[in-house]
Amino acid sequence: MLVPLDDAAELHPAQSRVGAGAATAGPLSAKNIFSAAEVERVLTLCEVEEPIGLRDRALLEVLYSTGMRRLELVRLKLYDSRLTVPDPHP
Repeated sequence: MLVPLDDAAELHPAQSRVGAGAATAGPLSAKNIFSAAEVERVLTLCEVEEPIGLRDRALLEVLYSTGMRRLELVRLKLYDSRLTVPDPHP
């Protein structure tokens, strides 16, 4: 399940960057960053019992754990990831 806009907006209603003012909004600052509890709240909205919910959760986890931008995630290909850990002593 994708996070409904209303559910996400209530996390930071004053700093919402969606809408007419988004183009003129200033740079992100510490006050625009979600707390760990807010991130957990968004992650729990994904219904991981369903394939689409599991996909959404995986995408959100990648965004959160790597700090990559949305466009970087959209352009990510399977061959861009390393699925095995390299041997430190070859």
